[in-house]
Amino acid sequence: MRTLIYSCLLPVFLVVACKKHLPGDASLTGTWKMISYTNGFIGQTHTVPDDSLCLLSFPGDQKYQRSAANFIEKGSYYVINEQSIFTGKPAPLLLFDNAYAFPSALLYQIRKDTLDLAMNAADAYSYRYVRTP
Repeated sequence: MRTLIYSCLLPVFLVVACKKHLPGDASLTGTWKMISYTNGFIGQTHTVPDDSLCLLSFPGDQKYQRSAANFIEKGSYYVINEQSIFTGKPAPLLLFDNAYAFPSALLYQIRKDTLDLAMNAADAYSYRYVRTP
């Protein structure tokens, strides 16, 4: 009987123990407003108008929401470390599971209330956000 119980519980234990969990980043929590973006190959920086509502929100629990005009995208995000092509060192990378209109993987850096996002590629797009109150 004991063998039967152990043989039934072993697969459950293995599934639970092997579940991969990628962490989020609590410093991202809040709402961020896009203030500028840079075209990759051309390298031209565009300022986003003050009345624009290009927002990126991280309410917690590894969830995100991106909105621009009439477009809303929701999903989960994860943070991993990947070697940056800019520095050659490991850097935090945001992975969005449900990205349609924006890149699904972006390097990020937070300085005070500024969030910089960039694709990990030469001639890539980059985005600058500020935290909203």
